[in-house]
Amino acid sequence: MENKFKNLKESFILNKEFLITYIYDLLFYIIILPCFGVSFFMLSSVSSNIDVSLLEKAASLAPEKAQVIISQWYSLVVLSLALALLLLLITAAAWSLSRSLIYTRMLKEKFSFNYYLRFFLLNIFHLLKAIFFFIIPLACFTSVITIIIGPGEIFAKFITLVMMIAVLLLSYFISLSYIIFTKNKEKRAIKSWLGSLSTGVPNFKKFLFPSTVIFIFFAIIGVIISNMPLLTESINLSPILSIILIALIFALFTTWARRYFVIEAEHLVK
Repeated sequence: MENKFKNLKESFILNKEFLITYIYDLLFYIIILPCFGVSFFMLSSVSSNIDVSLLEKAASLAPEKAQVIISQWYSLVVLSLALALLLLLITAAAWSLSRSLIYTRMLKEKFSFNYYLRFFLLNIFHLLKAIFFFIIPLACFTSVITIIIGPGEIFAKFITLVMMIAVLLLSYFISLSYIIFTKNKEKRAIKSWLGSLSTGVPNFKKFLFPSTVIFIFFAIIGVIISNMPLLTESINLSPILSIILIALIFALFTTWARRYFVIEAEHLVK
């Protein structure tokens, strides 16, 4: 236990390495936030030219007018799908860039373009896995529980708790796979994921203390961010600055949590 507290204390040391990894963490938000802002502006500009009330009356309008309205909505749907796909790829690419820089820095490994491309494929694998084994099952579970007991405050808190635990478990195994992948660059995505399971499951007890500490800080950060609208309203902060402030706070948390996790896990990964 003494070693656990030593590692925890070490994770809070503010030095050059912490600052660099924090900047790499912020790199992700620097890339994606403007992309999301531009996409939102484009969709707002296109949708502002469409009269929703006319769509309901399209059947009773002249064919030429109805065709124009349907064509406008079709363009909006196509644009929305194209932007969603583009944002997904940009997010995956930005996430892979920032995380590959972070983990090569923390584990003192060499960064290369080939490593980045393979790290990107690893994250695509994680994304597909999360969709099929986390997002879809959670949506189905939420729908069933809603039908059985109905929506309510207790239900909302229960689902929030389930999501927080699921996110932390996913983060636990994904972070292990990042360490394994970075330290053993010849490993493929699936082998890195299997390695995270073979390392993470038997050693889960060793991570109970750091996981509990990270969960507590995660919950505190969640409360702070959820109350951010009240804070920004009280000090008259603009929405853009509020988003930037949230990104700065969350990036600071993830930088610390990742550093603490790597300190605890590095010696377990061969």
